[in-house]
Amino acid sequence: MIQVGETATYTVVVRNTGSSTLTTVPLSDLFDDAYMDYSSAIPPPDSTGSGSASWNDITGAGTLLPGAQTTVTVGFVASAATGGLSTVDTATVTGALDASGAAAAS
Repeated sequence: MIQVGETATYTVVVRNTGSSTLTTVPLSDLFDDAYMDYSSAIPPPDSTGSGSASWNDITGAGTLLPGAQTTVTVGFVASAATGGLSTVDTATVTGALDASGAAAAS
């Protein structure tokens, strides 16, 4: 459990479990901004907003081969006490595209 002012770091692992090479892999990270403030990410997001950080393509203009994985590390600073409750950070890939530009199966 972290205290107000301390940093929480999440490592998001995205794995291509399909059979197609992915050329675009968008990622969205939703967090409870009542308790956490976004502080940093590697790679940096394309946008941040109230309770969210978004990457247009975490391949970095590369590809994600079948069976391969990539990671995104996201840091937050605890901004308020949760009163003993948990808070959630949810990262989701939606809209991934394969080399032919077709939507990847999820």
